[in-house]
Amino acid sequence: MGGKKYRDRMNRAKQMATATAAIVPPPSPVQRPPAPSHTCYELDTETTLADKLARAIDAFKDDIRRNIGLWAAIEFGSDSIALVAAAMRGDAKAQLAIVMTGTQHVSSPENTKVSELALYQKNPGVELWFGMDDVQYILSRAYASPNERIMIMLKVGDGATKHLIASARSGSTYAPKAQYVLGIFIYQSVCGSGEWRDITDFLRQNVAPLIRKAAKQSLMEAQYELGKMFRHGIFCDVHARFARRYIRRASKQGHVEATACMKELRSCVFCGADDAPLACSRCREARYCDSTCSEKHWCDGGGVGRDVVGDATGPHRDVCPRSHSRSQRKKKEK
Repeated sequence: MGGKKYRDRMNRAKQMATATAAIVPPPSPVQRPPAPSHTCYELDTETTLADKLARAIDAFKDDIRRNIGLWAAIEFGSDSIALVAAAMRGDAKAQLAIVMTGTQHVSSPENTKVSELALYQKNPGVELWFGMDDVQYILSRAYASPNERIMIMLKVGDGATKHLIASARSGSTYAPKAQYVLGIFIYQSVCGSGEWRDITDFLRQNVAPLIRKAAKQSLMEAQYELGKMFRHGIFCDVHARFARRYIRRASKQGHVEATACMKELRSCVFCGADDAPLACSRCREARYCDSTCSEKHWCDGGGVGRDVVGDATGPHRDVCPRSHSRSQRKKKEK
């Protein structure tokens, strides 16, 4: 088989293979297992939220570097002049490729021009990158004095919020990441003040919708966080079935904490055995390894796991959502 078309096709294939081999993408992000002392049954603190946010930003940045870096290597190879020209023409991917590498391949004036143009055009990827940079800087100053932290939040926090809001509202593929980072950043910022329960309505209107939007777009970090919110009633009503649903979706995508949480949720409420196959026939939330455990716990309690509400030491019939709600309705009718 010969001919000009065949030679052109083979040359393009060789160029793509060379460009792909030239770039060494960063390794796939490996999530750190959750601390043994912190489970999905415990509420997050300022420290755990900061750690969670930092790990999420690192994972998001690695994902962007891998995808955009590979695209730039295939399209431009080592030709930085062509990359800058494409960025100045308004190519969103080229702009992000230059911003994320800084002055590694281009001069400082060129990097500044591309950054200013990208922000003027409201490039969602660049907005997300700058927003995550600002949040990382704020998290790195967690041990600064209170006055210094206030100044940092006034100078950097406002810019981070503006960048993340612009990306979150863009409707692009970067929007779910921006929504998650912005939601957890707001939650973490007010969690340490000790007054966050006094502004629950504000958080319900500003944090929960962001996490919910990101979760509905299959972002596993947001799915796990939304599941915890439903489980603990944070900014929403307690709904164990929704909590299990979103945590299960996150675990199917490989989220480490969600996988550990699902293992706890599947354990027998009465004896603590793993992978309990049976569920309460009424609420379908409490799980048991057999009918014996179910009957004993329903009548006598004494479980070692976690029930629908709190620990499982009391009889399940007293806390079962279905039976409890029915008895409450009967009392009201009387």
